[in-house]
Amino acid sequence: MLGPYRRTYIEFTKSEHLHGGKGWEFGTCLWIPSRDRGGHDAYALMREPSAGDQVIHFYNDKWSDGITDTRICGKSIVAAGYKEIQEEPPSSGEWSGMAPYYRINIEDYITFPRALPLSIFLNHYGQDIEEDLERNQPKYYPFSVQEGRVRTNQGMYLSKCTPRLYSIIRAAM
Repeated sequence: MLGPYRRTYIEFTKSEHLHGGKGWEFGTCLWIPSRDRGGHDAYALMREPSAGDQVIHFYNDKWSDGITDTRICGKSIVAAGYKEIQEEPPSSGEWSGMAPYYRINIEDYITFPRALPLSIFLNHYGQDIEEDLERNQPKYYPFSVQEGRVRTNQGMYLSKCTPRLYSIIRAAM
């Protein structure tokens, strides 16, 4: 299901704004404003992915079992590096009026046979993730330890997947 790639990134997103709407659907692209509301270069990592890199998708949605939560649900391949564009997605939600936007087209999106709830993943693999954090102190990592528990880093849309985290996700899937 997950193969060897030069680099792997993780997307955290929600279904609430339809991932941008028509032409910006989940599984077709990654996108975010090029600057945060304060004008800071908070999303600089969007400039790093290049063609052939892998993306693992964590999606917050209402699933077929009726539960709304974040799950590890699929993977894709970066089709080409980012473009900075003025066009605003038709359903940009909280990021409305924040042009320009970074957009990365992705291809070959595959839904995993079983979408793994993030809570279960962190429950079973939290200690392994914490060890990865302690040993490698990675930059742009999707998780941190807060109040003695591994949690997602709030506000991170795109993050880096270390080789160790990649192994953990593979084991979990």
